[in-house]
Amino acid sequence: MNEDKTIPEEQFIDAEAMFLTGKEKLNFQLIALLHLKKITTLCTVEWHGGYFNEKTFSNYTEKFYIMNSRDCFWNAIFCLYDLCYPYFDKEMKEADKVIQKELTKLPDAKIGKASQFNPRMDCMRKLFRELSCFLKRADYFKTKQREE
Repeated sequence: MNEDKTIPEEQFIDAEAMFLTGKEKLNFQLIALLHLKKITTLCTVEWHGGYFNEKTFSNYTEKFYIMNSRDCFWNAIFCLYDLCYPYFDKEMKEADKVIQKELTKLPDAKIGKASQFNPRMDCMRKLFRELSCFLKRADYFKTKQREE
């Protein structure tokens, strides 16, 4: 217990609760910000392909799947893309054409292979950067919530 009343005790804040206290009106801005938070979380882990793992207990073995972290990251970016698509401005529509053209040139093979990791990752990062720039242009990072 902190005896000195001038120094506040350390407290941990639940980041999810900070955004969702129940008083907020669920709107596009909040959805976009929460999704950006999720993408940020996904891109701060080591990326790996999906695989099965086994855990042996005293009398049985349980097999479970570990998700492909790159696919999770890419799917989250595509979800943000789809959420923002109806709101795209002229600049984002132009960037989208370029990125979609790049995506179609990539081989449609398993992503886990190193030879296809970099080109696809570069394309996903470009798309994410463009989406982030679009959200900034659209002023979705203001602290005051937007009315739809």
